[in-house]
Amino acid sequence: KQEETDMVLHLGDIDYTDDPLGHSRTIDRIFGPEFPYLYVIGNHDKREWYVKGGYKELQEERLRRIGIEWEGELGTMSVVRYKGLSIFMVSPGITESGFFKDPHANYLRENLMNDPSVWKICAWHKNQHKMQIAKKGNGTNWGVYEECLKSGAIIATAHSHSYSRTYLLKSIRKQKVASTSSTLALRKGRSFVFVSG
Repeated sequence: KQEETDMVLHLGDIDYTDDPLGHSRTIDRIFGPEFPYLYVIGNHDKREWYVKGGYKELQEERLRRIGIEWEGELGTMSVVRYKGLSIFMVSPGITESGFFKDPHANYLRENLMNDPSVWKICAWHKNQHKMQIAKKGNGTNWGVYEECLKSGAIIATAHSHSYSRTYLLKSIRKQKVASTSSTLALRKGRSFVFVSG
């Protein structure tokens, strides 16, 4: 709030107490009921995600109240467009039925490349071991990363309780660096990954 933030994108594990209403009331008290606070599902959110009065329902109510539209299932396989920014919110490693099936990569493949926004963010909770500096194991497949890279979307993940950022990459699966410059020039086939957990 002190930084006069315009929007928050929370990358899962919302409150660790399974208290969707308490979390929503906290956001309302601090930022106000009209503040755009978006979130994806984290592995600790599953129990209270789909229930009546759960995280998903309360986020939908907030976005309707503000007038922000989305397509798909909010927070798990959706896109939110806000002030010229497209935020693709998926949940690899959390909601799919089998680890080797990759519905999230398919969703991104079908929707990212034709998205009209100049700025795109791919957001999900879990990550691959080589994409974070802590000791978490592989939690997703490489497909979601590569689909976002193809369109030049920023890749935002969490899960690991740390912060890290890659260089500009031309292959995420193989960790091939396109540039070590501190200025990141995103384009199709070039992007970076950050972890904010």
